[in-house]
Amino acid sequence: MLGTLHHFDARDAVAPADMPELERLMLHQLAGQAVVVRNAYAGFDYKTVVASLAAFMNTELSAFYFDIRKDTLYCDPPSSAARKAALTTIDMLCDSILKWLAPILSFTTEEAWRMYRPDAEPSVHLTLFPDGVETFRNDALAAKWETIRNVRRVVTGALEVERAAKRIGSSLEAAPVVYVADRAMLATLFDVDLAEVCITSGYEVRDGDAPADAFRLDGVPGVAVVVETATGTKCARCWKILPTVGEDAEYPDVSPRDAQALREWKALGWSDERAEPVTPIEQPSTGQGGPENIGSTTAVADKVAKATAAVEAGSNPKANKAGGKRTAKAKAATSKTARAKKAKARKAKAGKAAKAKARKTAKTKKAKTARKAAKQPGKNRASAANKTKKNKTRKKVARKSSKGSARTKTKKKTRKKKQAR
Repeated sequence: MLGTLHHFDARDAVAPADMPELERLMLHQLAGQAVVVRNAYAGFDYKTVVASLAAFMNTELSAFYFDIRKDTLYCDPPSSAARKAALTTIDMLCDSILKWLAPILSFTTEEAWRMYRPDAEPSVHLTLFPDGVETFRNDALAAKWETIRNVRRVVTGALEVERAAKRIGSSLEAAPVVYVADRAMLATLFDVDLAEVCITSGYEVRDGDAPADAFRLDGVPGVAVVVETATGTKCARCWKILPTVGEDAEYPDVSPRDAQALREWKALGWSDERAEPVTPIEQPSTGQGGPENIGSTTAVADKVAKATAAVEAGSNPKANKAGGKRTAKAKAATSKTARAKKAKARKAKAGKAAKAKARKTAKTKKAKTARKAAKQPGKNRASAANKTKKNKTRKKVARKSSKGSARTKTKKKTRKKKQAR
């Protein structure tokens, strides 16, 4: 919305009563959001505020309104009433949404507000919630567009089937034929441009029964669609396929609508001339022998030639096979090294965990022993004295046995020496 409003001039604002039905429908939905947001804030239900506004922006604005109006915003001339009405509506939407989200997304909305209205209030937090939005409610219009959106669902489903079968690429390549059996629904579609609503290059609405192979949806009875290919020439600006492309002699590759837009933008100072391709800049050589200057065009051409030769050499099956083997070996070695590193890291981690557990166990055991000693001081002192005596006795026995074994070893060595003599 901020990017779109870059071209908006408040002096070109359109009154809600003079707007097309689609813009008035968006204002009706904005009025519904105003009630939900105010009630949620009154009950400190911030989750509902975020959920409601997120669903509104994703489903109603991005997936529906902006998707339809992008052609008007991008391709209509600046004097277009529909374009001015769309910009006015987006301005009202942006103003309301920023103020409603300000208590929750305080920093984000503050930055957006400074970009949106740099000459207005210095902060979005010094503003009040939008007032009077509830007056945009129009239940009759909402009911009418509910029918239109149901028909749009059927057309969109038929286009997806054709796209999946690769009979069309973009929806602008199609001109659907819509069969409507209900006369009341047919009257609703009478003044609606379904090509604009369904984002196609053309459309046709017929009364009566549809062919047996027409596309239908179970939830929308009485509507069937047959997708036909659009006839005409593709406009270089809006990409629609129209029979009117080429009618303007000054701009033969665009539709009359786009030709008028190009004239108006040119009158406002926007040039429609294409920029010339960028040519490489030759840098002066050093004047010395040796390698060529890297920035010179000759050196660049040599590099391109070498790269091309390398690519052509890659088409050799033997070279590809050898290169593939080397690549596979390198990948295997890298993978093996990575696995070894991971295993080593796991082992080190397990060792640290085991040591920590052992320290914890020893600490716990020591604490238990200390508690027991605190409960029975006399007994523990006696047992400690007995342990000390036993340890001394063991040490004496060990020293005597070691001395005896040493004397025995010495006698054996002496005996062996005598025998050797």
